[in-house]
Amino acid sequence: MNIEEKVTDGRVVIRVSGALTVGNVVELHSKLRELLNTADAVEMEIGETRDADLTFLQLLCSAHRAFVARNKRFTVTGLKNDLLSRENFSGFTRERGCTRDKWSDCALMKEKTNV
Repeated sequence: MNIEEKVTDGRVVIRVSGALTVGNVVELHSKLRELLNTADAVEMEIGETRDADLTFLQLLCSAHRAFVARNKRFTVTGLKNDLLSRENFSGFTRERGCTRDKWSDCALMKEKTNV
């Protein structure tokens, strides 16, 4: 897993790519915990992934809930739709956020496209 971090327009953007699997999420989990305490807005941009599993998606959901609980923003962008459309994630995505999703930016919802 590769993690790149930059600050843009008052928010921290972390770009993740590579193998987003249980064997690699410890570093990302630590980074998200750090940002939960130091940043008011975090955008996770998903880059090219060769592998991903449900552990990564569970981490996204948990991070989103933790940020919202502290009245902070956590959004997921980039190749999110591609990742959520993969066959091994069928049935795991959401049509709308959970009851805690006050800004309608659930990490597990596909982004709407203008097609």
